Amino acid sequence: MVQFDEAVANANQRLKAAKARVLIEKRCDRLCLRATLPPKPHTGKGRAFRQRISLGAKATIAGLQYAEQKAKLISAQLDLDKFDWAEWIEQEPSQEDTTIGEWVERFEEDYWNRVSRTPNKEENWKKDYAQVFSKLPAEKPLTLDSLLTCIKSTPNGWYIIHRRC
Repeated sequence: MVQFDEAVANANQRLKAAKARVLIEKRCDRLCLRATLPPKPHTGKGRAFRQRISLGAKATIAGLQYAEQKAKLISAQLDLDKFDWAEWIEQEPSQEDTTIGEWVERFEEDYWNRVSRTPNKEENWKKDYAQVFSKLPAEKPLTLDSLLTCIKSTPNGWYIIHRRC
């Protein structure tokens, strides 16, 4: 892994030499870009600040080449005052369009992409997540009100009691 870390350092040296305003970072087994960027839309922040953009690229040589290209592109966009978050963040459907059941499905898919599926882990999923999610109205949109209604209808200590059974 030391060789890959050196490759990242070399890519960042090339970006620095090109006066790029973006650096590549390795976080776990993925690559992201770090730069001082304008605030994301609807955050209420007024000034640019240091942020990361996840590329979804794995920490491989091919991923590093991809990251370096994207770093140059973002730097050029910043230099030309053409940077737009819409190009860099995944646009999710609004909460009104997505049901709780759909969010739970997405969460479960993401969970199994990150966790190796074993009988023990599947049992944990059922106890730790599926049981709790089953209390939510799957056909309704995910809203603060729907979550609060579910939370208020759950007895105090329910999770702790359930885990001991």
